[in-house]
Amino acid sequence: MKNPLDVGTKTIDAAAIHCVRRLSPERTATLNTDKDFAYEIRTINGDGAFIEAGTPLASIVSGFAKIGEELTLLSTDEAIRKDWIASVKDFVSRPDQPAKYHSVVKFAHPETGRTAEEWFAAKRDQIVGTTPKLDELAGGPKGGPG
Repeated sequence: MKNPLDVGTKTIDAAAIHCVRRLSPERTATLNTDKDFAYEIRTINGDGAFIEAGTPLASIVSGFAKIGEELTLLSTDEAIRKDWIASVKDFVSRPDQPAKYHSVVKFAHPETGRTAEEWFAAKRDQIVGTTPKLDELAGGPKGGPG
C-alpha cells in the first residue's frame, strides 16, 4: 500500500481512491448491515469502503487532501480525482428510466494503468469544465473540412 488509510472497518490504500459518491437507495438496499452508510469510497483496485452518515463530503475531501490525496468536490455531492480522468461521456438512460445519472467517467491510474468506469449525477461540463469543441477547432461540423 502506498498510502494506508484506516476507514474504521478496514485499511485501504488512499493513493488508489478515484472517487467518493453518495450511496443510492438501491445500493444501500444491497448492503447487509445495520449501519447508516452515506458515501462510498471507490478505489481503482476495487477495494473501497463505506462512510457512515454524519460527515459532510467536503470534510472527507479536506481530510484526504491533508494526506496528499487531492479530490475535486462537485456540486452534485460527489468527489473525483480529476487528474486520473481518461474520458467523460454523456450517460444515456433507457426511455423508461429516470435520468439520475448524467455522465460516465473513465479513470486511469497514472502508474499502474488500471482503469475504472463510474456513473455520476454531475454533467460532463461540471466534471471537466468548458472544453474546446472539435468542430470549432477544425473549422467545420464534426471536425470535417470547413
